Amino acid sequence: MMIGDANAQTRAKRRGAKRLVFAFAGLLLASATVVAGGNDQPQGQQVTTTGGATEESKTGDISEAEELRRLREGVRFEMLFTGECGPLNRIGSLSAHRFWTQVLPLSDAQAAVLTKLDDIVQEGRDISVRADSQYFAETVDAYRAYLARSSKRREETLFHARVAVELGLLTKQQTAFMTQRYLSSASSKALFHAVTQTKLGMTEPQIQELRQLAKTLPIYYQRPRGEWATITKQNDAALLDLLTPQQQERWEQLTAERTLPAEPPDLPAVDDSKVAAMRMKIPGDSPILHYLTENPRSSTGISRYQKRLLDDLVEVARDGVFWISLDEPASNDRQTAKRYQDFISHCEQIALLGILTEGQAAWVQKVVKK
Repeated sequence: MMIGDANAQTRAKRRGAKRLVFAFAGLLLASATVVAGGNDQPQGQQVTTTGGATEESKTGDISEAEELRRLREGVRFEMLFTGECGPLNRIGSLSAHRFWTQVLPLSDAQAAVLTKLDDIVQEGRDISVRADSQYFAETVDAYRAYLARSSKRREETLFHARVAVELGLLTKQQTAFMTQRYLSSASSKALFHAVTQTKLGMTEPQIQELRQLAKTLPIYYQRPRGEWATITKQNDAALLDLLTPQQQERWEQLTAERTLPAEPPDLPAVDDSKVAAMRMKIPGDSPILHYLTENPRSSTGISRYQKRLLDDLVEVARDGVFWISLDEPASNDRQTAKRYQDFISHCEQIALLGILTEGQAAWVQKVVKK
C-alpha cells in the first residue's frame, strides 16, 4: 500500500469518528433547547444570552427568532453532514490521488507532512463550523454577516495552505510541475481560484468581469454530447481572452511542459539535530505561532483540540523551513530569506483563519502587536 493511501484511510477513519461525536453533540444541543422551552415552541426562541434574555425578547419579533433558528439549524446540518472528507485539492491530494502520485514523486516525509497539513485545514474547518452554530447574534442580518465572514475565512485558509505547500513543502521544481499539470487540466476553470489569480496578477475588476462572462456562456452538459468538447473549448478561449497580453504570456510560461526526475527529492523529516542547525527557529521566529504554542492554554483561551492543531502546524512549518534551506542555493540569501518569511506568514494565516475563531484571532493579533 502506498503511504498516501494509508494516510488517506487513517484520516477517513478519524474524521468519520469525529463526525459521530459532532452528530451526538448536535442532537444534545437540539434536545437541550427543546427541553428548556417545551416541545411546542420554536427552538430559536429559547436560545438565551449571558444576561438571561431570550432571542425573542431581545428582537421583539417571533419571525426573526424563527429565522435565526433555521439559520442555526442549517449550520448544524453543514457541521454534521457536509464538507470534504477526502484529501483537499493540491494539499493532501498530492500524496493520495493517482492523478498526482503517478507523476509527482514525493519523499516519505513530504507525503506525511502534506497529509498533516490537510488534516489541520479540514479539522480546523470543523471547529469553524461548530463555532458558527454557537455564535450569538441579536438579528438575522448580524448572523448572516457573521456567517459570510466565517465562510470567507475558510476560503482564505485554503488559499494560504495551498501557497504554503508551494513555498515550503515542495521544491521549486515540483511546484512548477504541479502548477503546469493543474492549469493544463483545469484550463479556464483555474482562473476562478485565488492562487491562480494571484500568480497572474489579476485585478478585482477582471475577476468580476470573469464571473459575469461565465454566467453568459453556454453550459456544455445542457447540449448534445457531441457538442461538449467544442463548447468547452470555446468557453475556455472566451474566458482566457480576458487576460492582458502580459497575463497571457505568464499563463503560457506556467503551462509550458515540464518533467520531473523519477526519484523523489532528498527531503527528510526534521529531527532535533537538524532543528538546532536551522537558520530560522520555529516557532520562535513567528510571533503568532510562538505566542499560541509556548504559552499555557489558560492564557491564550484556546481549546485542547485547537492546541493540538497548532502544535501540528508548528511541525509543518518547521519541516517547510528546513526544506527551503535544502532547496535554495546557499548564495541566494535574499531570495531564500523572502521565501522563508512568505512561508511563515502563510502558516500564521492558517492559524489565525483556519484554527482560531474570529474573536480569538483578533485577540491574539492585538496581544502580539503590543
